[in-house]
Amino acid sequence: MLIRVDLVFTYWIYAWYLAYIAKLTIYNPKWALVVGIVDNILLAIALLLYGAKISSIAFFLLVNVILKGIPLYTIYNTKTTKTDIYALFIYFAIYTLWVHVNGGTVAEYLQKIFESILHEKNETPGMWALTKLYQIYSKLDSK
Repeated sequence: MLIRVDLVFTYWIYAWYLAYIAKLTIYNPKWALVVGIVDNILLAIALLLYGAKISSIAFFLLVNVILKGIPLYTIYNTKTTKTDIYALFIYFAIYTLWVHVNGGTVAEYLQKIFESILHEKNETPGMWALTKLYQIYSKLDSK
């Protein structure tokens, strides 16, 4: 079952980035992107240690390069302040509250995401979309 976009913090960070680029917020998401990338690297290492397929890890990393790496590259030279870091903590607190209101915990969703990638279920929106695109391309390429 596909995990809803609003229950995966990566998409919250990406939405924040889009809002920042569109000048809808003054709070810079640079540190959220950095923390997200570090978290993703640690998750990729854990997936490797738990025996996930290299292709699943590669898809996971590709999705996160698109959602975090490229955005970070585009704002890397922007200035940040303490207020941006406070905004990150507040944003994460709001996300945590949102997950709780929807009947879960952050830890539960992290576990669901981990198991989804580990067992090739591709239940996160980005992994699902990338897998579908790959399947379509593979069918076209084999004809």
